[in-house]
Amino acid sequence: MKSIQSAFTDEILSKTKQAHIRLVGNLSKCVDTQLRNNSRSYKVPLLYSRIIKPQSFTMFDTLCYTFGEGKKCVFYLHGGSYVFQPMVFHWRFLQKLHNRTGARIVMPIYRKAPQYTCDVVVPEVVQLLQWTMEQYGAENVIVMGDSAGGGLSVAITKYCIDNNLSLPSELILFSPWLDVSMRNPDIKKNIDSDHMLYLPELMLYGTCYLGKQSRDNYMVYSVDVVDEKFPPIDVFVGSSEMLLFDCLLMKHNADKKGGRVNLFEFPYMQHVFPLMPIPEATEVFKYVANKLN
Repeated sequence: MKSIQSAFTDEILSKTKQAHIRLVGNLSKCVDTQLRNNSRSYKVPLLYSRIIKPQSFTMFDTLCYTFGEGKKCVFYLHGGSYVFQPMVFHWRFLQKLHNRTGARIVMPIYRKAPQYTCDVVVPEVVQLLQWTMEQYGAENVIVMGDSAGGGLSVAITKYCIDNNLSLPSELILFSPWLDVSMRNPDIKKNIDSDHMLYLPELMLYGTCYLGKQSRDNYMVYSVDVVDEKFPPIDVFVGSSEMLLFDCLLMKHNADKKGGRVNLFEFPYMQHVFPLMPIPEATEVFKYVANKLN
């Protein structure tokens, strides 16, 4: 059974999703809205800019934030359907993770669709990852990501393998979005139980991020790319979310190819639940913190 806090959160998410669906109305307007939003400079939420005081720098045309001075380094790729910037709960999670482990945090504000597509974003983030590993040692760098950031984490690792580049020590993924086309027919089983993701909107943004690439390109379709060359991967996913089934498929395919994927499916949980203020997230947080310690 899920906790009382989780049940309450689900109710809020469900109402928020329904209100959002009514608000977006004609999805064609969403692209114009994101074009305007992403043309503005990103700013860290005021509370966390004062508490964390992250340092900013721009490299390879990408704004990055970093804080902490620990030996271990978390290279964090935030979610947001490849179109949205980091939200307060991303900063809350990273602050908490740093406080518990002392780890250094590096978070790129990678460039977003619809202005930029996967063939631009992936190589740029790879360059940032390579720079980070040169600074702190590949053995000390863990790539971590949620949702779209989780899919991007797999894509940049595949790019590094294909180009004989250095690899991080491991990947930790929260509800990774592994196929922007959402072609898996099993996804429909969880349309009603997923209180966060709106399938038509997700597919629209996925198409924007895809650009002119084939929908089978590993940069946007990574359910079958993990093999023995990949570092170990931990995946945390909720049984109520639509992205569950592609996570299961990635695990299945990786097992056949010698990939080291540990998949943790949490009953009744929603999309990116480890970043939520609920007891079930605490279990995941302890696991991740122990890895860093």
